[in-house]
Amino acid sequence: MKEKEELQEPKGLSTESLEKALGASLTLLFILASADLLMYHFVGTAALTVVAHSLSLALYLKHQLRLDLVKLLEMVALIIDGVLIFKEGYALACPLATLVVIIYIGLNRDRHLLRMKKDLQKVFASKQK
Repeated sequence: MKEKEELQEPKGLSTESLEKALGASLTLLFILASADLLMYHFVGTAALTVVAHSLSLALYLKHQLRLDLVKLLEMVALIIDGVLIFKEGYALACPLATLVVIIYIGLNRDRHLLRMKKDLQKVFASKQK
């Protein structure tokens, strides 16, 4: 019973908390993309953002979230990296796509905050079922 109370949607998702979450998410993505590019330079492949994009795709499919340019770019990069891994043995599209996504979200911050709120409400609603 206590677990169900914790999973309930917060009464109000404040704009401040959404901005903090978006900022933390973009910072984490930037660190992953930078680490991947360094790993590509020294090791010859990138894996961190490939895993992050795979998890993002799994969440997208599980909760049936809205398809937007960011998700589309992530999926295309994931497919390109999948082909590159099988044919050439390295991945490079996901870290580059992540950097482009960070810039795009930074330029369209307000719209993405609104979409993030709608997606979070959808996820919380599916958790309550």
